[in-house]
Amino acid sequence: ARLAMAERMLQPVETVTEFKLRLRMAVEEILSVQIAEPEIAQIVHREIDSNLPIAKETFEETFLQIFKAWVRFFQGAQNQGFVRPEADPGILAQILQGALNYFVRVDPVRNRFFDNTIKDPYHRAQLIDNFVAVFLAGCLKDSRE
Repeated sequence: ARLAMAERMLQPVETVTEFKLRLRMAVEEILSVQIAEPEIAQIVHREIDSNLPIAKETFEETFLQIFKAWVRFFQGAQNQGFVRPEADPGILAQILQGALNYFVRVDPVRNRFFDNTIKDPYHRAQLIDNFVAVFLAGCLKDSRE
């Protein structure tokens, strides 16, 4: 399901507006899926962290393929002139995936200390708005677009 979502959302783009929209939709979808199935996300992250053989298969068949879809998405947008030429699509994908995983992993801590959770649609929308704006400001060739 996660790989199909990535392949559906991260299609080549024709305009910078489409790039921004697809990026935002993919971020929203990733967070929604992880919020809906927090136990699965925790198990998968733990397996990957522990370097177990099953994690290797899960990683290569799903997470690595999602990562590659992000890299292709950023590379395509770079080829269209939307993403800065000096930006490395692989590093952009790492930043994005790392940040989203972190948001999910620390949500219980954020909720305990700040009474703020991404399960709440208002706080999730704030997080997505801020994250996407900052991410785009760093990778777009002309972030004023």
